[in-house]
Amino acid sequence: MTFTSPLRISSPLRVFWLSCLAASLPAPAQAGSLGLGLAFVQDLPDPISTDTRLGLGLSLQLPVRLDLTEHTSLRIGGRLDYAGGGGERNGFWCRELDVISWDVIADERAGVHPRCGWMLSGGLTVGPEIRLPVSGPVQPYVAGGLGLTAIGNFHNIHIPELLDPQRNNLSPDGLSFNIDPFSLKASWLTDLALGAHLGERWYAEAGYSSAWAGRAELKKSTADLEVDREPYGWNALRLAGGLRFPL
Repeated sequence: MTFTSPLRISSPLRVFWLSCLAASLPAPAQAGSLGLGLAFVQDLPDPISTDTRLGLGLSLQLPVRLDLTEHTSLRIGGRLDYAGGGGERNGFWCRELDVISWDVIADERAGVHPRCGWMLSGGLTVGPEIRLPVSGPVQPYVAGGLGLTAIGNFHNIHIPELLDPQRNNLSPDGLSFNIDPFSLKASWLTDLALGAHLGERWYAEAGYSSAWAGRAELKKSTADLEVDREPYGWNALRLAGGLRFPL
């Protein structure tokens, strides 16, 4: 009597048994989802940098959820934030949200001066999302994350002595529409959110995020004056909603 080694089973038979084994395994759960949402963002007052007021803004949200278990996911949150607005000045809809400082007096002004400006930042956080084990179309969840953000500030500066004449238009018309002087700073970003999945496709959440933008050099400024954007905190309350697409 002879025995056939399992290693010598014919290829068609091997494919058959492997197919049976694969069919007997439980089907995997949904891998996760890709979200696309929009949030209204309100900056909270900062007790350290009281002169900086970012006000109301908008945020494009791109949350990716990778399911780990039935009720937990790894959440990778990408976002693009904008803040500004608040009043019209020199033809711009803007807010005196930023504080610029320099080492010497220029144009008979003190060395610290709030300026009209805009904030644009992009961030990425990673953390857990835990869904409550409830039945029905509404599934509440809590999520948190830690990551990095790059914060850019653009400034409408009307003091020509602060600007490098080689890289700025210092004519009266140029100063009125000059928003090029900018600063860029990387920072840690923290996130916390309470929300709910609404059926298979929608989600809504309220959250809070915080980042500290340290002092940063103002690009395209006069080098000898050491013009800086003063540090401030970006403490944002978020109210968001959007769509989810299964992965």
